[in-house]
Amino acid sequence: MNMQLQWLLLACFWVLSDVVLAEAPADWQRITHGGLEFALPADWIALKTHEFEGQWGVKDDTKHQALLFSIVRDRHAGRDLQRAEKEGMEVADLGVVPVGGLSAQLHQISGQVEGLETQLKLAIIDGLLENGDQVSFLTTLIGLPVGQWQPLLDQVLASVKPTPELVKKLTGYGQHKLFDGLLTLQVRNNWEISDFSDTVSWEPPRFSVYGAPLIRFARGYSLTGSNGLLSRLQQPTIERSELFGLAGWKISGTGIGIIYTTPMRDKSIPATTTVHLSDICLAKGDRFGYVITASEALLAEHRVELDKLLASVQLHLPGQSGPCDEPVTYDWQGRLQIQVPRSWRKDQDDKFQLSWYDRVLSTGANISASITHGTTDVHPITGYDHPHETLEQLTIDGYPATHFRKTASGTDHETSIHDYYVLDARMRYLGDNRHNSPSYLTIHFSRKPAEQEPDNAMQLRVLASIRLNPAWESETPVARTQPANVIPEPDDSKQSRPAAAVKEAREAEAETVPDLARQRYEQARALRAEGALLQRQGALNEAVERYRRSLTLYPDDRLETHVRRIEQMLEGQGTQ
Repeated sequence: MNMQLQWLLLACFWVLSDVVLAEAPADWQRITHGGLEFALPADWIALKTHEFEGQWGVKDDTKHQALLFSIVRDRHAGRDLQRAEKEGMEVADLGVVPVGGLSAQLHQISGQVEGLETQLKLAIIDGLLENGDQVSFLTTLIGLPVGQWQPLLDQVLASVKPTPELVKKLTGYGQHKLFDGLLTLQVRNNWEISDFSDTVSWEPPRFSVYGAPLIRFARGYSLTGSNGLLSRLQQPTIERSELFGLAGWKISGTGIGIIYTTPMRDKSIPATTTVHLSDICLAKGDRFGYVITASEALLAEHRVELDKLLASVQLHLPGQSGPCDEPVTYDWQGRLQIQVPRSWRKDQDDKFQLSWYDRVLSTGANISASITHGTTDVHPITGYDHPHETLEQLTIDGYPATHFRKTASGTDHETSIHDYYVLDARMRYLGDNRHNSPSYLTIHFSRKPAEQEPDNAMQLRVLASIRLNPAWESETPVARTQPANVIPEPDDSKQSRPAAAVKEAREAEAETVPDLARQRYEQARALRAEGALLQRQGALNEAVERYRRSLTLYPDDRLETHVRRIEQMLEGQGTQ
């Protein structure tokens, strides 16, 4: 190695000058490694190489002389500068230099190391990789005259340029498609991605929130399930908002991520998580949206890139999407049909049970619902010695039924409210030869926590939609009524006729056990008629008040839409 170094020094001496050549000599070797392209004298060899790092050069271990070029990826690229200063070496900041399509901070370290003249020139490329590392390259001169050999090393430095891939990684953006093409967006290439089936997240390099990425896009259970992200938010604030131009929700709280405030990580503060959710569901039960977790300082630091990311989002709603509160029809294995809100996600579907779950965004309550039959011939409420309330008599698809309510505490020590609507007579389904013994048909709604009052209007709306297959029959003869239609809009031309009169035998029974659902319907109908009259007279505020009272007794989506239009018109008049 000694002879090789001497030959190199003699061979290169005649080309050295105080001006660094713009182009490396033609006989130099061209190398691509670690995201960099560079040129080296022909006789320099690779001393050590790793996947993204390496060192090349010539050295004489006997004389302790060396000329070196190195590539390093390090999270703490400036640490060598601090160490050199502590060891008494001279550190100079040479400013910003161009490196191909990038820029770098150039530093010089010079002085004596173990009695040897040593000089390093270190270029730290601006920009971070996903893992927080920076790419840097440096030349090192040991035990040789600086004035004689530094120009050669400067020529090596001048030959360095980044590969197109590294430029793209540090400065570019990549397009991503999420959730079967639902969303397309552009994200910085150096943001680290985590991609799962229903959650895709990114975080910038050196992001300092622990437990959560800066931004994630999610759908379905990962957001609204019983163990989803919303269930972990603490002290949430809930408000109406927009999502990509659509109606939506904005829910903010803590409990998802933390930020350490000391180097020892013995103290921390909670990060704020803000969930932006759509009021459009992709399919039966799939809400979607995005989540940002950060502190105010981190939001300010990454605001420009976040705004670019969100501005790039393009939404491609599938055909089966629609408003989350819109009723959609389920067919329970040919036995019956039922309509529930689109946001309800189906859980179980077999010959014994059809069930759903959902999260009420306006209150944070977790709800579930189910229809069961064939599990037992014992009455699910009165057949057991459990505390309960008997609330009302009603009909379900014309069959007499009773509304019961119970409370219960689970293993999480949270109390939930359970509403059971049980047909009074046991039912037999003749369409299934494997199972035709009589059993109670039960519709069960639950809500947790118990502080959130049950949505009686929603329950009645679901019950009113149930239509049993003709293959059902009751164990004992019952007087079945015709089910009532949903209350129509005020326009008389669109009004539906009320349900047929109850049969005489059922009417006699109803004298002692009133049908509260029927009473509510009649009260709502009367209030609606009053509202329509007031509207024709121009008393819009009074009309809205009657309509709203009607809706509390008997929900109707079309009437709700009609009332909102009047309210919007009144608001517009108020701002003029």
